[in-house]
Amino acid sequence: MAHHNQGFTSSAADIPLGLQQTPSRVSVSNGSNSCAGSAHDAQAQALKRRKDIEADDYDPHDHQEVAHPTSNMDTLFHLLKGCFGTGILAMPEAFKFSGYVVGTLGTAVIGFICTLAVHMLVDAEYELSKRRRVPTLSYPEASRAALEDGPPRTRWLAKYMSGAVNTFVVANQMGACIAYIIFIASNVQAIVEWYWTGRLGLRVYMVLVTIPIIMLSWVRDLKYLAPFSTLAMSVTLGSFTVILYYVFRQIPGIEDRVAFGNITDFPLFFGTAMFSLEAMGVMIPLKNEMQNPKDFGGRFGVLNRAMVPIVVLFICVGLFGYLQYGDAVNASVTLNLPEVEIPAQCVRLMMALAIFVSHGLMNYVNFDAIWNKKLKEVCEARKVPERQQLVYEYLVRTAIVLSHLAAGLAFTDLGLVISLVGALCLSMIGLTFPAVIHMATFWYSCQSRRAFAWLIIKDGSVMLIGFLALVIGTYVSLKNIVDKLSE
Repeated sequence: MAHHNQGFTSSAADIPLGLQQTPSRVSVSNGSNSCAGSAHDAQAQALKRRKDIEADDYDPHDHQEVAHPTSNMDTLFHLLKGCFGTGILAMPEAFKFSGYVVGTLGTAVIGFICTLAVHMLVDAEYELSKRRRVPTLSYPEASRAALEDGPPRTRWLAKYMSGAVNTFVVANQMGACIAYIIFIASNVQAIVEWYWTGRLGLRVYMVLVTIPIIMLSWVRDLKYLAPFSTLAMSVTLGSFTVILYYVFRQIPGIEDRVAFGNITDFPLFFGTAMFSLEAMGVMIPLKNEMQNPKDFGGRFGVLNRAMVPIVVLFICVGLFGYLQYGDAVNASVTLNLPEVEIPAQCVRLMMALAIFVSHGLMNYVNFDAIWNKKLKEVCEARKVPERQQLVYEYLVRTAIVLSHLAAGLAFTDLGLVISLVGALCLSMIGLTFPAVIHMATFWYSCQSRRAFAWLIIKDGSVMLIGFLALVIGTYVSLKNIVDKLSE
């Protein structure tokens, strides 16, 4: 059913030649059979090209030219440090929505599905790069190439696919930036109002922290942010040591904790877990920067070796954070730390600074998509002077950050923002799109009916999960946001 809903119909015009029954007589006397013959010829050409590629010894991994390639351990570290952000700090609240039993099992299952989807995308990108004899393809480029090589009835979607992927990637980055502003402001507010009796409200703090964020966005070259990123990572690791100390300190019994949450709240758990675990946008770039990119995938590859401890860490933080604070847990567990203790205050400040730097890095993706790939080309086509282009560039950088602030001011609930971004964006770029790309890429590579059936079942299941998460998760998150606003 998922197979049909995605437009991959299993008619004779689309099924690989090796799986079709060859008729004893073929008539081409009418238009209908002529169309069928054209579809058959297209399949024959696709099958011939696939066989030619398989006979070719071109390996994209051998043709990658990287100025500063990373080792397997470097890549593993990059994957591990990518999990230390606002997402993992929201996992205790996610467990509040699901219950500690469902949360534990659900996080493990979601981690497995996310890892499977990454393998799908990486395998498809490698195959598509090999067919086109290019070293690498980006995520949007791979999505377009996959549908160009897929079943004839879906090839018309190829020209729209890369745009759709880019749209969801930018939307995800913008959603994360909105969550970052709320996170920074919430932690700064908790520190300031402990020492100062005045009460300004969260929105005022959001406006105040946006001023330095705008100044950070004016940094035009990422290399100037690299030292601050390294420092922020060190600060984050130190902060998590303190957070884990508080989370595991004198854990109360589970008698007052819910094992199985309300089913209507499960989409909120799913969205938060997806937001926390999914990093599809950086997977292909990380692989392409490796000295030995072949080691990224595989059963004991870098990806699997990174995802196992990441999932275990997320389960531990979510489970014990919920057991520690129960229904009183906040959207960021840093807000539950004792206000009177200096280490807890230092953690809030350090995490706010670390996420502040991360906002600058995250925002670069939005700027690159909006300015470098769109507006700058328009300016150059109209021969706008360089000095004037520079002014426009800074205005665009400022406007992007202000758009994050405006969205955050409209709704300040960090937990629901995270759930909405996870359900709306990451269900697509983390599950549905990789499954579509993988299915289209290997549509003509199945040598048996069993292999073809397994392709449909596996990819179709991931597509269905992603689509259901998109629809149900987005609806529940938006409903909760509306309910909060109407209170």
